[in-house]
This record gives sequence, structure tokens and C-alpha cells, in this order.
Amino acid sequence: MKQIITFFKIIFSVVCITSMEMTAMGQGELSLPQVWGKNVKNSTLPGWFGTDVTRGMAAWNHRLYVVTRILTTTPKTAEIRVLNAETGEQTGMLSVNGLEGTGGHLSFVANDIEVSEDGQILTCNLALGSDVAAGMNKFKIFKWASETADPKLFLEYDLPADVRMGDHFTVQGSFAAGKKAYIYAATAYHPGKALQNDKIYMWTVTGGGLDSPTPEIIQAKRLLVQFETSDYYYVNGAFGSDPKVAPAGISSDEGLVVNGNSMYPTLIDKTGATCDSLYFGYMNWSYPFNSSIVVFSEKGRKFLATVACDPNINYDANLFVKDISTNMNNGEGCFSTSGIGDAVNGNRTSDIATDTINGNRYIFMLWTNNGITAHRLDGVTTTTRKIEKKDLFSVFPNPVNRAIRVSNVSEIESIGIFSIAGTEVLRPVVSSQVDLGALKGGIYLVKIIGKQGQVEVHKIIKNE
Repeated sequence: MKQIITFFKIIFSVVCITSMEMTAMGQGELSLPQVWGKNVKNSTLPGWFGTDVTRGMAAWNHRLYVVTRILTTTPKTAEIRVLNAETGEQTGMLSVNGLEGTGGHLSFVANDIEVSEDGQILTCNLALGSDVAAGMNKFKIFKWASETADPKLFLEYDLPADVRMGDHFTVQGSFAAGKKAYIYAATAYHPGKALQNDKIYMWTVTGGGLDSPTPEIIQAKRLLVQFETSDYYYVNGAFGSDPKVAPAGISSDEGLVVNGNSMYPTLIDKTGATCDSLYFGYMNWSYPFNSSIVVFSEKGRKFLATVACDPNINYDANLFVKDISTNMNNGEGCFSTSGIGDAVNGNRTSDIATDTINGNRYIFMLWTNNGITAHRLDGVTTTTRKIEKKDLFSVFPNPVNRAIRVSNVSEIESIGIFSIAGTEVLRPVVSSQVDLGALKGGIYLVKIIGKQGQVEVHKIIKNE
């Protein structure tokens, strides 16, 4: 098992973030009751789900589209099922005529799937820029005009050396006449290759046609961190493995949230600069989030959904939803509690999709080797409920140039400074003033443990 963030205690007893303070009158708190599950936990996992082959999912108009890679044929191909989103029962299959043998890393010709606002269905392959000789350096997107149509090649792009792309991609907007759509794909780490996992490729679609096959490239400048395990080494804002992009608004002008294994969900702007990051030191988890992510609006509020799994405990996973209307940390959030199954998912691959069904917000979670669950988001009011923070200790100034001051030091047992990836970078002597001059500019977490066992985590920005 990978060495991972170790400074949090491994406690999986927190189900829902409590201590909420309502900013206005409203009813209830967020909850995620399960509507249906086709999974290991319920002993209802479909036979077609397979091992390490079902990874991509999309939702639209009461349907779920699920991609399963077929590796037993020559050339390799895929199966794309249509499920009833209200029940999980299969209702049909998409044609894959034309997908077979189209190339991609290990010939994964369909790895993820997305649907535009107007119902255009798209799939992407998994490609690696270094595999030119094998023809696997071409990132491709195919599109179905309807569920009864054959897929047609929509986009083809030659990737630079060592760039891996297609673990996930995201489609936003409409392909209809006079409308705009955007396609996003983040570069991913590939074992044995030079690190290139810090970029987002973005294509613009106008009236159903590509503006240009050459993408706009956004390079992340998230922060300078070093996160080292026995398998991976990440530096300079890298996304980790299996990254996914979620637009924070109606276009990239409102920012993009990126999430990958070994990073926290992070909001960046079009220049690649960090705007905000979700952290969960107070959840007492060692490694809380998975790479899948979606951002959506409900009753005038903005929410983020991702998969929560701590492999230090087991491979079971739950859905996590967070209100990010104000920022990525102060809104309420909630976990599902049903689980999905603890079959080994060594790559921790997953996907999330969402749709409105009969006036209710549904969120779907796919956890590779374990199945799919559907959850209804309840308790959403038109007003944001904020987490009430009653800190015993204060950390200031923020941002800071060199030294922070800490209040109430007589009640402090220890102070630790951590990178946003969870690596401890400084263990100062407990004092009312902590010198950060040796640290590079970026976002850091100050973890304070009180003498009575209290744990507080404060996020600070260190200027260069």
C-alpha cells in the first residue's frame, strides 16, 4: 500500500459535517440517501462490470451512459451501456461501429464518456504522446448525434511526448446552432515518463463545430510542493494520477476545479494561478479524496461533489458533497453512508455524474470494480448554511511575508506546518511567533494540537 499523508488520525466515524450555522431561515441539513445501488455492497454488481475496465460514466435526461473497456478482442473495443437513471436497470447499448482499433494507450479506444447540454454523446480514448510508433499518441474524441447513431470522429490531436490524456475529460455547454461548448482534459502522470501532469487542454466548440483542433493550454501554477511516495513524485502543482476538470461556472472565465489522486480539489483561473483549495484536516482522514469531481448549481447555490475513500481503512467509498458558494471551505457538506463495496480498486479510479430527475438532484458514483450508486441530494435550501468555527487558537497575519503569530500558546502542545498535499515541511518549537522564512511562497496548512487534544487546521498563504 502506498505511503500517503500521515499526519491525520484514521477515523471514519464522521458521517456529516455538523456544527452548522444558518445564515437565514431554512429547513434541514444536507443528506445523501441512496436511491439505488448496483454494487458489491448490495451483492448486485452486474457481471459486465468486470475488473479494472469500467471507469467512465455520464448522466443526461434520465439516462446513465457507462463505458466498459473490452480487452479480450483483437482489436480491442468497448461496450457502452444505457441505464435508466431512476432504477439502474439497463435499457440499451450504443453502437461502437468505427471505434474498434482506433488507437490509444493499450488500445483503450473508449475510456470516458460525456454528454453535452443538448444530448450529444462523446467518448475519448486514453492516449500517450510517447507511443508514436504504435499510433497511440493521438488523443481522439468520437461523437454520437443520437443513441441510435454510429460514433463519428470529432477531434484528433497529436499529443507531445510523455503527455498522457484521456483518463477523464469534461464537456460543458451545447453543440446546438448559435451555442458554445467547451471540452476540457487534464494531463496525467504516466509511470516511467517525464512529468507532464500540470496542464489543462481546452477546445472551444461553436455551433457544433470545433473552432480549432489546436487546444488552448493552461499550465497550473498551483504551488511548489513536494509529495513523495514509493511510486510517485509530484512537484510544482502537478495533478497526480487520473485527474479530472470541473468548470466552476458557465465558462473557464469563472475558473476550473481540478482534482486528481494525491491532491486536494483546487480552483485555478485561466492563467493557472491558484484561487482556492479544499482541505479536510479536521475530518481526521489520512487521504480523503479521489480524483472524480463535478460542480453544479442547485437552488442558487454552488456545490462540488467528489468520491471519498481512505485506503488505509479499506477500499470502500462514499460520495461527498460540499457547498462552495462562498469559497471551498466555509460551506456545509455531507457524506453518503451507504458505501459501495470494498473490492480492491488499486488505481482508485472512479467517476461522478449528476442530473435533475423529477425535480430532485441525483448524483451518481462509479467506483471501479465495485459498481454504481445513485443518491438524492436532500436538504438544499436557497440560503447557504456556514460551518461555525469556534477556534481556540488564532494564526495571523494571513497572507504572511515571513513570520506568523499564534495566540493562546500556553494551551498548545505542538505546531506543524504542512504543504497543501499533506507533507510536513516544518516542525517549529511552540512559540507565539513562527518563522516561515525558509518556505517558498504558496498555500500551507498550520496544524495546531492543544494540550486537551483539540486539533485545529488553519490555511495560510505565504508570500514569496
